[in-house]
Amino acid sequence: MVLQLLTLPERDVYIISNMSTIAFGSFGSYRKEGGRVLSGEELHRHVEKLVDQSAEWQRNHYDMWYNILSPNRKDTLFRRVIVTDGFFLYNDKGHQYWAPRNDKTSVAMYNFFGPAGKYHGDNGLGAFANGYEVFYVYDQMLGASGTMVYTHEMTHNSDGSIYFEGHGRREGEGPESFATGMLESVTNVSEKGLVLNSFYQGDKDSTSRYHTYDPVARFSSSDALRDYMHGVFDVLNLLDYVEGDIVTGVLTDQQKMKWYRKAENYKFENTSYGKKAHADDRIVPITAEEAAKLKSVDALVDHNIIGRRDGWDTASFGRNGYYVINMFASFYAALDNPTGAPGGLMFRRRAYELLGDKGYQQGFVPYVSGQYAGQALKEGHKTYSIWNRGDVGVVGDDLVFKNLYGSQYESWKDLKKAMLNERYNKAQNFLRPITIEFEAGKLDSKRQITISSYEELQDYMYLAVLADASAKNIDRALSDSSKSSVAQLKYRIFNAYLRATDDFRQSIFER
Repeated sequence: MVLQLLTLPERDVYIISNMSTIAFGSFGSYRKEGGRVLSGEELHRHVEKLVDQSAEWQRNHYDMWYNILSPNRKDTLFRRVIVTDGFFLYNDKGHQYWAPRNDKTSVAMYNFFGPAGKYHGDNGLGAFANGYEVFYVYDQMLGASGTMVYTHEMTHNSDGSIYFEGHGRREGEGPESFATGMLESVTNVSEKGLVLNSFYQGDKDSTSRYHTYDPVARFSSSDALRDYMHGVFDVLNLLDYVEGDIVTGVLTDQQKMKWYRKAENYKFENTSYGKKAHADDRIVPITAEEAAKLKSVDALVDHNIIGRRDGWDTASFGRNGYYVINMFASFYAALDNPTGAPGGLMFRRRAYELLGDKGYQQGFVPYVSGQYAGQALKEGHKTYSIWNRGDVGVVGDDLVFKNLYGSQYESWKDLKKAMLNERYNKAQNFLRPITIEFEAGKLDSKRQITISSYEELQDYMYLAVLADASAKNIDRALSDSSKSSVAQLKYRIFNAYLRATDDFRQSIFER
């Protein structure tokens, strides 16, 4: 490959290198910009600008991971994974085509990718990884979206052996369970997914920001990551508590049936030895009988309730799918699967709850990985693995819970209640003052309000719930968060606390 690079007749190949990857691509993939076909120095300047930014983002991603991993695992990041951009190029007329390996109209193809043996075909995917390389196809590597794809595909090449510090993936969860909605980064700080921003540097003062503006600085260690996520859940759990307290106390059963859905396990998969093990999960409507039992926040937890707004009306979640959990969906469910791996909904949500409660090495990794697989195998919870050519331990949620919490809590539901009530109790003593623009029922209002106590937060949430629950508005507010006063209140409060605490370097419950 070095010889081909040194003998290129002109600049038509870009290279990005960092501690983990070496990426290659063709300038020809980026010729079309703003309806124009670029060439010569104009094309070079355009691509070089994209390369410089994408190189910085890729570096940020791995600098963050270097900060997070245990001292004795940091060196595992130093390797040379080859990442190859796709071969959809533009000709002189601006028409896009998939270039053959011997394309004489492309210096990159004819003089580098073809001769160097770094060619792959169009398989119809956006991008894919095979465990030791990454290949882009329809997606492009350069840019924020391409960098997000980079974090996704490199998760496939890194999760069990590197990110999970050698513990492997948790048996029963497919590779996509660890990427989308888990370790794949957001593309900007305005996204609302419950995931990390691992590369994008945003505007610190933006009022539409829901993630850290500087991931390398904020996630300077695994302890810093835990503190950040604990702060995230300070706000999310407090907002869920006050909303749930009002909804269960004020709305009718018919309104609750619209407002809420519940999570449940279904479609269990047996081990190779015929024992019930892994489960998918799903979101389904609640019945009138169930709605009548929802009289408190604790009851919401007992019945595995999830808010319909910013969530799903109905949905099923497998163990190898592409799901992102909205952080602002009211989430009271503490569904668990004692016999094996959980479905894609609870797997993602609980992983981040444990990150905030216990930390990365102490909570997140033990839950998502095979850290307790040896113990499960000794206890007889096993299945035959074709990949490992032998029996492997099947880790159920009960085993994880026992190892993480012992006798501190009786169950996952008991833990979830404690998480919600902890934030409620702390807010009774002190709540950091914030000022936002909000007026219930008037979503475009510029009226400024200050919230400096739980009582004030409760008052504004009460007005927001009533505005959304009105007969003429409830269906619209629950199906479109841009029409929801509750959603807009939660977004603005979260953003205000994020900024007021410098990305949760301080607690919202401390002066």
